Amino acid sequence: MVPNKEQLLKFIRSKELVNFSLIAKHFNIQNTTVSDLIKDLEDEKLVEINSFSGSKFVQVKDNKMKKRGQVTTFVIVGIILIAVVAGVLLLNEYVLKSEFEREQSQAQVTNEFLPIKTYFDSCIESVALEGANTIGMQGGYLNIPEDKLPINPVAPFSNKLQVFGNDALEVPYWFYETSNGLQVNQIPSINNMEQDLENYINQNVNNCLINFTEFQDYEVQGFQDINTEVTIQDDKILVRVLSELIVNYKELTQEFDRFLITLDVPLGRLYNKANEIIEKENIENYFEQKTIDMLVLYDQIPYSEINLNCNPRIWATENVKNDLKQIIKTNIEVIKPGAPRKYFDYNLNSENMDINFKYEDTWPFYLEVDGGEQVLKEQSVYGESNPAAVFLRTLFCLNNYHFVYDLKYPVLVNLHQGDYDFQFATLVIIDNNQPRKNKLGIDAPPEENNRICESGTIETTINAVDQETNDFLRDADVKFSCVGTSCNLGKTTSSGFTDKVPACLNALITVSKQGYNEARTTIDTTEKNNLFVYLKPKYKKNLNIKVISSGGERDPLDTEIISFTLTNLDDETQVVFNHETTKVELNEGDYEVQSYIIREYSSGIKLDKQELEYCTEVLKPGLLGIMGFTENKCVTTEIPETTLTQVLVGGAKYQITLTKEQLKNTDSITFYTQFNKVPDNIQELNLLYNEIQTQTNVKQPILR
Repeated sequence: MVPNKEQLLKFIRSKELVNFSLIAKHFNIQNTTVSDLIKDLEDEKLVEINSFSGSKFVQVKDNKMKKRGQVTTFVIVGIILIAVVAGVLLLNEYVLKSEFEREQSQAQVTNEFLPIKTYFDSCIESVALEGANTIGMQGGYLNIPEDKLPINPVAPFSNKLQVFGNDALEVPYWFYETSNGLQVNQIPSINNMEQDLENYINQNVNNCLINFTEFQDYEVQGFQDINTEVTIQDDKILVRVLSELIVNYKELTQEFDRFLITLDVPLGRLYNKANEIIEKENIENYFEQKTIDMLVLYDQIPYSEINLNCNPRIWATENVKNDLKQIIKTNIEVIKPGAPRKYFDYNLNSENMDINFKYEDTWPFYLEVDGGEQVLKEQSVYGESNPAAVFLRTLFCLNNYHFVYDLKYPVLVNLHQGDYDFQFATLVIIDNNQPRKNKLGIDAPPEENNRICESGTIETTINAVDQETNDFLRDADVKFSCVGTSCNLGKTTSSGFTDKVPACLNALITVSKQGYNEARTTIDTTEKNNLFVYLKPKYKKNLNIKVISSGGERDPLDTEIISFTLTNLDDETQVVFNHETTKVELNEGDYEVQSYIIREYSSGIKLDKQELEYCTEVLKPGLLGIMGFTENKCVTTEIPETTLTQVLVGGAKYQITLTKEQLKNTDSITFYTQFNKVPDNIQELNLLYNEIQTQTNVKQPILR
């Protein structure tokens, strides 16, 4: 059967490419007939004929175009895939990778010099890791700042906690109270830590680059001027050591100008979490609240109670102190984020860190109950001298007590992740049975808010004036603060500072200039102001310190630490210095001078164990007590053996007046303090401290 045009095209299209013989066989016709039929289709340009190896093949033209379209599609998809791969590579190299990582990947080192490169990398990594570990264990410091104020029996805390009591590990307080009652935040910044680590690497990296015995065939030159750059990230520390190094090996030379090291250390993450904890403490006083709970809940601690016991009880404060230290130690150690018992759950997202709190009973601890009473006793609610008391006691006994506690102790905060530790200490303060008042404010120092600072509407003129000469001061810095916002307004000129400032009902204006005391005043900036702020000039003096003892005047001994705190009675500003200070800046005014002499003993002073008996008068039990008869009742407390390596041996507290004429016409000032004695026991130490507070007959400072 001879096919028509549609039938023939359909068959050819179904095969895409078919030879003449197959067409003849399918339709049962002669090859010559197939040739004629195909010729007609070719004339109509419906098919295309191709010859391969002596055979003729026919193909519908639209199929060929379809194949060409498929090929084009594949080409386009291929181009897109290539572009996507290239984009991913570009993204990974220039977007996802930091500049530091790109530098690392682009470093070119030939195989001959790879051992030297590895040796230097390993040394730098070892020193950097050592420094980073020290920073973590010491609360963000490589070198904890020195405390200029000495400890004393009333304030046994410095700015750092001796964890083991032998100087083996010191941890800074991020919050503490000085011996003269000032609250201090001592929190390093990320920038501080980066600079400390940079300096540590610069100073110590060459200590491990001393053994080149394995590289006798290499000639190493340079690596003298070292400049280190450190970047602390959440989970990494990036170390870039810049220094010229030239290495010769046989006929080859390799030059290095930098070494890039990455430490997998979560310093940044743990530091940020530590800041969350100290901020939570400032806001919530968490440990203070828990301490008050301990005072209330534990029977060993007399706090407040009314009872029907006819035999009034007494307690020795020293025994209460020892019991309380054990209670605090036990409770603090079970507090942590996610603790099994809800009461001890420290409500904070730990972010897979292990966060622990600790107090040891060997650490400093200050306790004063009812203003320093050594014996605490119950009192009859009727009173002892009340005429009706005897009658009322015949009916029933009713005793009560309510003691007022002042308490201070440290808490060590440890954060751990992987193999890394970060820790700091904070001071817990109970004042008159209440949590400490945050004299520093709940938040961090006011942040500068550009939007508010630039929205000034009220014209204000601020004049900085020398209090002594009445001259206008140039280049004095002017700062504006209002409700947590701080603005650096600028500097004064000879005609003052004039600008528009934000409206505020109680704005704090602070004016400061080198060589003058900072001055502050509060004004209303909702209306135009012309303000005069007077600054007291400071006078720099050469400083000398002398000790008065039985042998007359002398210089401080090498084993003595002497500190002075001068409090200006007019504006309560303070000047603090010690025996190593050579110059001091002072301004005129009345001052209270407080000094202490601490003497160091390398072998320590051993204070033997003592048993102390405290007695007080209480009502007799039974009928005699009801009738008002009393008896002495005593309690015994034990003070354990103690070894002191630093002992308070003297000091003084007195007032002075420094006049403008004295300060203007002299170059130096000599301060005096009093040596008393070396105490043999705790009682003598406490008596000496109290004696110093009333020791006012001390030689006045001499200005020359």
